[in-house]
Amino acid sequence: MVIKSAKKQLVKMLFLFVPLILSGRSMAEIPVPAKVYHHDPDFLSSFSIDMPNNKEEFYVLVKQSDEENSEANWMVAVIYDQSDAGEEAKKYYQRSIERQDDYMGRSAVNLGYLYSKNGYIQKAMTLFHQAGDAGYYGGFEALGTEYFVGDNITYNFEKARFYYDKAAELGCVKCQYLIDNWTDAVKLKQRDLKIKVNQ
Repeated sequence: MVIKSAKKQLVKMLFLFVPLILSGRSMAEIPVPAKVYHHDPDFLSSFSIDMPNNKEEFYVLVKQSDEENSEANWMVAVIYDQSDAGEEAKKYYQRSIERQDDYMGRSAVNLGYLYSKNGYIQKAMTLFHQAGDAGYYGGFEALGTEYFVGDNITYNFEKARFYYDKAAELGCVKCQYLIDNWTDAVKLKQRDLKIKVNQ
């Protein structure tokens, strides 16, 4: 029994490590994010691939991503992103965009938010637009929000409304609600702006 178990472990290790070695990447070069070890039971539970719980399972997920599994690639990106490992997350979001896989729109938006957070708003806006143009309403929603809120760019209600309209056309319920209540939303925002100016 012990010999069979040892053989199974050896085969499992070879299955995991040989492709990584052949790809030119050593496991030491692949950081394992904290989220792998510390996450809620339902984190990324809606996927067909199980959320990794240890280093070995994470390396299997990375291998699947390297083999062009779009779901695995998205999971790796989100795991890094949620572990505050933005530079690693960027690589996998960018990979999704380059492959134009099923997660391209979401990846462009998330990558845009990472750039925005680091002060690269024009790069973020380009990525948001790219996601919207690809049919993902979250891209146009993000553009609308940037123009409406005006934290990183000068607020512009006309442009905000334009992008919220485009997002609503693609199915954004929240955007449609905002459009339906546009006058009130703008009044509230203007009141907030006056309060900030007077402080």
